[in-house]
Amino acid sequence: MEIVGILEAGIGLVLVFLTLSLICSAWTGLITHRTGLRGENLHRVVSNLFFGRVDLANELYANAEMNLLHSNLPKSDIKPHIIKKAFHWLVVIVSSPVLGLSPEVKGKRRWPSHIEKERFAKAFLSFVLDDTIDRFQLAPSLVEYRLLPENIIKALDKHEDKAAVLQAGSLSTQQVGEHIAEILQRFWHRSNGQTDQFIKHVEDWYKESTDRSIGWFKKRLAPRIFFSGLAIAIAVNANTITIVSKLSSDSEIRAELVQLASQKTKEGAVDCTLDVNKDNILCQIPALKSDVFKMTPLLGWTDESRSFNWWIYSLLGWVLTAFAISMGAPFWFDILNKLVNLRSSMNPETGQGAIPGTGPSKTENAPNAAPAGTRTVAGMLPDQYVTGMPGFKPFGTSFEPDNAYWLASAAQLAYLDAATVESQCKARGLFHFNFLDENNTQCFIAANDEIIIVSFRGTEPKAPADFITDAQFKLTSIGWIDAIPQAHIHKGFLDALDDVWPLLVTEQRKLSDRPRTIWFTGHSLGGALAVLAAARFQLQWTSEKRTSHEHLSTLRTQRETHEQTDEIDEHINSAIRNHVASPSMGGIYTIGQPAVGNEAMSMWLNQQFHGQLYRTINNRDIVPRMPPEAMGYEHAGETWYFDSFARLHKNPSSWLKKFDALVFSPDQFKNISLETVKDHAAEDYVGLLDGARKKLI
Repeated sequence: MEIVGILEAGIGLVLVFLTLSLICSAWTGLITHRTGLRGENLHRVVSNLFFGRVDLANELYANAEMNLLHSNLPKSDIKPHIIKKAFHWLVVIVSSPVLGLSPEVKGKRRWPSHIEKERFAKAFLSFVLDDTIDRFQLAPSLVEYRLLPENIIKALDKHEDKAAVLQAGSLSTQQVGEHIAEILQRFWHRSNGQTDQFIKHVEDWYKESTDRSIGWFKKRLAPRIFFSGLAIAIAVNANTITIVSKLSSDSEIRAELVQLASQKTKEGAVDCTLDVNKDNILCQIPALKSDVFKMTPLLGWTDESRSFNWWIYSLLGWVLTAFAISMGAPFWFDILNKLVNLRSSMNPETGQGAIPGTGPSKTENAPNAAPAGTRTVAGMLPDQYVTGMPGFKPFGTSFEPDNAYWLASAAQLAYLDAATVESQCKARGLFHFNFLDENNTQCFIAANDEIIIVSFRGTEPKAPADFITDAQFKLTSIGWIDAIPQAHIHKGFLDALDDVWPLLVTEQRKLSDRPRTIWFTGHSLGGALAVLAAARFQLQWTSEKRTSHEHLSTLRTQRETHEQTDEIDEHINSAIRNHVASPSMGGIYTIGQPAVGNEAMSMWLNQQFHGQLYRTINNRDIVPRMPPEAMGYEHAGETWYFDSFARLHKNPSSWLKKFDALVFSPDQFKNISLETVKDHAAEDYVGLLDGARKKLI
């Protein structure tokens, strides 16, 4: 690998370490907030401002200004939402082994984990000067009087807990008052009698103290941060050795990460330090989660089995990653910035100075080249699109975002009335149209000279019969697949397809005048029916072609042995025409589709429709997870999964989907049930696929 490749691999590795370090900082900050460790550290800072007098710090926390933040006040009248309460204890229980939280820490009173410097200065001055800030601003001369040591001591005497002072052996109130008076008088002289400047000096004093405490607090948490980093490394399978190997061998991954690194350095890294408030931490976590998704070629777990040697090898890589994470995000951001600047400064004439991925596309030089494995229809060029549906390719052996979008749109159309659907289809150049409705099963078939689209309607909220169909989830044998007796499918889906099948076959035969590709689609229940209809048509066409071949072979044999060849030639030509006019399977694109059958049925579908069956799933959509695998169901075909950031993944691992499902706050936890329904909406699928195809333009 050349020097530029080594540099790009280094950028990718450092970017991974930076992202994981930020996640560790955010997680540690969230845990220390939830468990009260950050609040305890801040309380210690405030106590030190009173020279170790904890009793005075406690009294300050009860001040009217601080009262709003103090989480230790009686809560007999406050009933936290059960979800928030459960989420808090879940975080405490899960994090205790990693962060080493003791029962004493978990049982201590919780102090505010963040206090703005403006609020503190106002509360502190009101407390030690025994007056309000508003009066000081109106009468600056009053400040000089209140700053006299005897007046500060008198103010502190009101809040003194003599028993606590004697027990702790702390400084006396007089000593504390004199020290505070000396500090505040120095601030007052520096401010030249300006009350606003005086308050700002107090704010800066407090901020400097909290900044110093962060370093101490991080040292205290250092061993725990290492184990948190190790837990994160294992959770996302961040094996440093494997990451280096992949970066060394894959130039595309390096190019993508160099682009991301350039973007990060321009934006500036945000370190989730331990002094920020909970809301700041929570707002950063989604962005970090998004960055992990961009690194899925390097991170994450697959569903394959692993040997003992693999675990030993991986453990070493995880430990290396944990050490890297413990170095902290600022350290890695500084290195990343230097590496990106070095990469950008290289000689652009040699191709080493430009950021990868910004040059012309590899395919721009050959716009008319047909992709490998392309299937063509007579009279059509490999790069020809369907008229009226820009981008729709009537052939191909891989997932096409444009095809997915147009077919998802057709699946959405199936919910409308027949007249509206026909109008929309004709606007797309599909002039042959018929809407089929038989015994609560609806679909439409639309075609032009190039393609046939069969779209099934899914479950309608106001159609009880559809819910009855969905509820008949008993696996039953299939009469039209004799070759695989162990294949079973959903009884409700099977019966629904039987209702409309005769009409569908009749309509398809009307379109046998010329070769076309046929496409099946549907949303929800409609997706399941689309898969079964395609399977049944495939079997029927295979049987018809086999019969046609046998008949043609018989006719040719007869021609060789009979003198009346003209009549036999006419039969042969007729058989050839019928054979050529049989439709060609274009593909099956479904959205939000439930499973249709058992493992044997899934295997058969994968064999029959390899590279032609595609399921699209939107994040938390519950329907594709139904019926559950525990009932014997298994999906077939390629899975195309939209994560929570609207990015599309092919055949995502179970780890990736579980990682995508993680929530980091009670509010997100409450929204899960809503998203399982919302993410199933057909219009959401259409919008996501439209966005996905536009990103590739």
